[in-house]
Amino acid sequence: DFTLDFYFRQFWTDPRLAFRKRPGVETLSVGSEFIKNIWVPDTFFVNEKQSYFHIATTSNEFIRIHHSGSITRSIRCREKPSNSPLPTNFT
Repeated sequence: DFTLDFYFRQFWTDPRLAFRKRPGVETLSVGSEFIKNIWVPDTFFVNEKQSYFHIATTSNEFIRIHHSGSITRSIRCREKPSNSPLPTNFT
């Protein structure tokens, strides 16, 4: 067995979150508590044995919203893959 410790990044666009760009403000960085208020992709890892979000005293997640509605989400994760071959890509 082995364990993966990695940053999982998601990128998507939600035009409902677009805002008017102002001088010096092209993106908004929001806390992880904001994620419950917006739509997020339903992502899972095929053939995982066990996975969980890394636990720490500070948040391991950030969300950045671009004025165009593009969203970047980054989360620190740990996973134990199953004994089956590793996938060549994540979908």
